[in-house]
Amino acid sequence: MSKAEWENNEEIKIFREYLRIPTVHPSIDYTACVDFLKRQAASIGLPVEVVYPVNEANPVVVMKWLGKQPELPSIILNSHTDVVPVFADKWTHKPFSADMDDEGRIYARGSQDMKCVGTQYLAAVRALKASGYQPKRTVYLSFVPDEEVGGVLGMREMVRQDYFKSLHVGFSFDEGITSADESYSIYYAERTLWHLHFKISGTAGHGSLLLPNTAGEKLHYVVNKMMEFRATQLKRLNEDSSIDIGDVTTVNLTQLRGGVQSNVVPPLLEVVFDIRFAVTVDIPAFEKQIRDWCEEAGGGIELYFEMKNPFVEPTKIDDSNPFWVAFKKTLDELFTAACVEFLKRQAASIGLPVDVVYPVNDANPVVVMKWLGKQPELPSIVLNSHTDVVPVFPDMWTHEPFSADMDDEGRIYARGAQDMKCVGTQYLAAVRALKASGYQPKRTVYLTFVPDEEVGGVLGMLELVKQDYFKSLNVGFSFDEAITSEDEAYSIYYGERTLWHLKFKISGTAGHGSLLLPNTAGVKLQYILNKMMEFGASQIKILEQNSNMDVGDVTTVNLTKLSGGVQSNVVPPLLELVFDIRIAITVDLAAFEQQIRDWCEEAGGGIELEFERKNPFIAPTKIDASNPFWVAYKKTLDDLLTASPKFEYICNLKLNTIAERPSASACVDFLKRQATRLNLSLEIIYPNKESNPCVLMKWQGQQPELPAILLNSHMDVVPVFADKWTHDPFAAHMDEEGRIYARGAQDMKCVSTQYLGAIRALKAAGFQPRRTLYLSFVPEEEAGPNPGMLELVQADYMHKLNIGFSLDEGISSENEIYNVFYAERTLWHVRFKISGTSGHGSLLLSHTAGEKLNYLLAKLMEFRAAQVKLLEGNSSLTIGDVTTVNLTQVCGGVQSNVVPPLLELGVDIRIAVTMDIAAFEKQIRQWCEEAGSGIEFIFETKDEFVPPTKVDATNPYWLTFKQSLDELGLKIRLLVFTGATDSRFIRQVGIPALGFSPINNTPVLLHDHNEYLRADTYLQGIQTYKKIISSLANC
Repeated sequence: MSKAEWENNEEIKIFREYLRIPTVHPSIDYTACVDFLKRQAASIGLPVEVVYPVNEANPVVVMKWLGKQPELPSIILNSHTDVVPVFADKWTHKPFSADMDDEGRIYARGSQDMKCVGTQYLAAVRALKASGYQPKRTVYLSFVPDEEVGGVLGMREMVRQDYFKSLHVGFSFDEGITSADESYSIYYAERTLWHLHFKISGTAGHGSLLLPNTAGEKLHYVVNKMMEFRATQLKRLNEDSSIDIGDVTTVNLTQLRGGVQSNVVPPLLEVVFDIRFAVTVDIPAFEKQIRDWCEEAGGGIELYFEMKNPFVEPTKIDDSNPFWVAFKKTLDELFTAACVEFLKRQAASIGLPVDVVYPVNDANPVVVMKWLGKQPELPSIVLNSHTDVVPVFPDMWTHEPFSADMDDEGRIYARGAQDMKCVGTQYLAAVRALKASGYQPKRTVYLTFVPDEEVGGVLGMLELVKQDYFKSLNVGFSFDEAITSEDEAYSIYYGERTLWHLKFKISGTAGHGSLLLPNTAGVKLQYILNKMMEFGASQIKILEQNSNMDVGDVTTVNLTKLSGGVQSNVVPPLLELVFDIRIAITVDLAAFEQQIRDWCEEAGGGIELEFERKNPFIAPTKIDASNPFWVAYKKTLDDLLTASPKFEYICNLKLNTIAERPSASACVDFLKRQATRLNLSLEIIYPNKESNPCVLMKWQGQQPELPAILLNSHMDVVPVFADKWTHDPFAAHMDEEGRIYARGAQDMKCVSTQYLGAIRALKAAGFQPRRTLYLSFVPEEEAGPNPGMLELVQADYMHKLNIGFSLDEGISSENEIYNVFYAERTLWHVRFKISGTSGHGSLLLSHTAGEKLNYLLAKLMEFRAAQVKLLEGNSSLTIGDVTTVNLTQVCGGVQSNVVPPLLELGVDIRIAVTMDIAAFEKQIRQWCEEAGSGIEFIFETKDEFVPPTKVDATNPYWLTFKQSLDELGLKIRLLVFTGATDSRFIRQVGIPALGFSPINNTPVLLHDHNEYLRADTYLQGIQTYKKIISSLANC
């Protein structure tokens, strides 16, 4: 319908008129509403009464439709006339204008709650009366006030009065809630409602004191107990998917009052809870529990019930309630009627008898048509199709998905066009044509139309085949759906692989995304993913090497879901993977499951397997001479093939796409070419997996027995945000001033190729090193779960190389002095989980999470300030010489006016090499206790101390390095590295290492947008390395 048609619809006009009457709290004048309802009653021909259960300001309007048997209990259709307040400035349309937009959306307060229902009752009665319908029972339409604020002045009082009893009500309808999907919600009960005030008295005084027995302390106790109970209900709800929020008891803190001013501990605090008891709860026992909590809190707490409803029995929703039975039957007929009626009409048009059966419930009918055979004692043929379709997202369609629009090329657009309403109607068309030709089948043929296939078939075929009705069909063979083909060949499916939907719940160490943390969920995920993908790749290989096989002959493993993580720079504590696994019919299922469990242990444990679906093995249909149905089917296709040479058929299983394995790394190929040009031997090592290669080049020394020199660099770079760059970040664009823009220009592809440039120059000069030189190019330095260098040293690979000294990256300098890094600080990522009293933001509660956070943060910031002062007061120190404490994360809170029960701090701590780490940890724990306890201290990262590389006369490599720079006339400053590099792993195994990038007079742009390095600086760096490398190689 168009907007004009909607606007001219009489029922829409009535609805909008009702909506325009502002029966909004507070201080409602119902006069216009009553007049409107009187007019509606008159238009339908219903007598009307206006009654006043409490006062004349709150009228109840009752319309009566007399039944043929008025002595029977009546039906009441109830709705309320009041609506909740509005905040007009938050609306896009005036809330009582009932504006309609071009899509037919009517904007008004009450459009859902619940004036719609009131006028829908009226419209239904109007339509029924117009059709001549006369009810057996009397029907009342009641329009009541005050529902939105408790119903005290409306239905609550009305049901107590003789007038209501005179209506002789047997059953009632009332409002529900809208549904966001195609299902409807029906409410058969309500929880018992309490609005409970706790009036909490305690010692008063100044806010600077720590007074005993304060109202805040008692409030904390009571709120804590209530929230503990609430948490148990939330846990039940989260763990049991079969229950809804109405099946648990909800406890919500809705109001907090109290306090005098900001610095006064109040004598009285008041907290209000909205409590809604599940129908299964022992309410007197719960009330006693609350009173016990008040005594445990210290007494002096008065309970006041603003509302204390009694327990009300739920409406029965079983065969003992005839009203429920009639209601349910009506809905079942409405929901399935259109499809069932269509199929009944088709059966009638063809002359087939039809059965409608209900394997599970009336909402899921199976329609069965029967074409009786000449020899009905023979096993029958079933032509099966399903009636349900998957959901649609209309905004992604070019045509309305249920309009069945046809374009000029004959393409019919609709959900179900392929899957699989096409097959259902093709069956019907084939039978229609055969019957029209006079054909009579030898065997009986059944056409079955089943529901629920798209969500598993539990309510359809799965149950149907278990029942006597299906057995009575004496089925010998069945047809069902397949998949369309994109070429001229047709696919035939004779079996299905065993389906598993398997979830991996992977726990691990969490921390900042720029770090290389041990035992993270990501590491484990990578291991599992690698194993699963390796297995998948093996199946692809089998498929590629056997042209007579199809995807249905192998096991497919597809990653379908991945969830977890907090934000882009945080290593998460939990990750979840879900795989769709379709296991080939030749695979040993038990052995395959055990293999997966073994992989989980190899990954490091802490991995829970959860089968969302775990189908059993089902033997395939035989496609050989032992199956007469197959033989007949095959002969039919062969006959068709003879008639049309281009017709082919292929027997296969359902196709799932598996990602291809990645190709060889372009970076590795580049390095191979460089090694070849320099006549260096090259080895590729895979300490963890093939997707993370470590490339090692070797320049053999004249005395290879001497400890070797390692020139280390990493191949990976950090992510880019291309829209923030002035040049393509991987184009290596050079401007007119010689600035080369690219990610990695400073960090650290420059160093990698400067090593190579230096060796090229040395070889060209005829230099032969005394010591062996290794150039290592490692992956995953920037953020990988498996740092290449870490894997190398853990694999004991470094020991075999007999490394005596290593060079690695440094940081550019913004002046003429070069930076040399001889150590790295110890990294901690600490999370403080701070629990405290929660409540309203207007109060002065004791022991709040905020107070504790303030104390702890003050101590940490005082320490930080001391380090800042130390740095500022001593020009010889740099940031690497002090301990940095940085607040990196804060989370917690509910809303602006609620004091939260939990706050969390995330702190990045980098501990100076001179600090006593154990003493520092003890100090932090002491601060937590001083803050008031209730603070959980979690290390997301807790690196061990690694001794610095010696930069004195005891280290000959340092002396040589220093002498080289002195001879070049270069000024240097010795520093402790501010971040983290691969050098820390090298130092861990006792190898001295220095971080040095020959870049000066250059802004520090590593990890920044528009990272660049000047060409002249780069070339000068090659000369610097030429000197350093030749000196170290011959020392």
